[in-house]
Amino acid sequence: LISVDEKTSSFRYVRDIEIDKHLFGADIKIKLSGSYIEANSISKKSANRIKDQLAEYNNKLGKKHVVMN
Repeated sequence: LISVDEKTSSFRYVRDIEIDKHLFGADIKIKLSGSYIEANSISKKSANRIKDQLAEYNNKLGKKHVVMN
């Protein structure tokens, strides 16, 4: 009855981060080099933390890339 689906993707650059905030919780969609990763029904705080950590990771790479939302 209860299951957990997990997807791990190897990526080098985050191309886009989209957060859809609801009254309760949020959905986050992350575009990598050629694919998307999505997490639904997570807390708004978690979605913002993921966005901030990915932006920080992206900024540590040799080239500066802009993550916009």
